[in-house]
Amino acid sequence: MGVPAVTLLLAALLSGCTAQNEPEPGGEPTPATPSSAGTSVAADPVTGTYTGTTTFDLGPAPEGATTISITLMCLSPGTFGVEGGGEALCDDGVNEEAPGATTIWSLPLSAGQESTEVTTSDPDATYQVRIFYKTD
Repeated sequence: MGVPAVTLLLAALLSGCTAQNEPEPGGEPTPATPSSAGTSVAADPVTGTYTGTTTFDLGPAPEGATTISITLMCLSPGTFGVEGGGEALCDDGVNEEAPGATTIWSLPLSAGQESTEVTTSDPDATYQVRIFYKTD
C-alpha cells in the first residue's frame, strides 16, 4: 500500500523540500511554485543515475555561487536524504519505466565546499540527480 500523496507532500515540506510538478516525458521537472525565480546556474551540472549513498564532487564553486541545487528523481523505493537533513520518501510504486516523485533542494553553500552527498536508506536504492551551483 502506497503512502498518500498528502503525506508525501507534508513530509517534503517539513524536510525543507520544494514540491515539483511531474516532468513531461523526456523533459525537466519544473517547480510547483515560483520559488526558483531569479536564480541562475553558476556551473555545469553533475547529472546521472546512481545507486546507494554517493558523494558528488562539484569542483570549486564559481564566483557568485551561493547555493547548491539538487534535483532528485526516485527510481526505486526508499528514503533519500541530502546534507542538512532534507529527505524524500519514495513508496514502492516507482520504477525506471514510471519514475517516482521529483524533489528539489536548495542548500546554502559553505565556504570552501566542493562536494555534497545524497544518502539512501537502502544500498540498492536507485535515483537520478542533477546537481549544480547556483546564484540568487
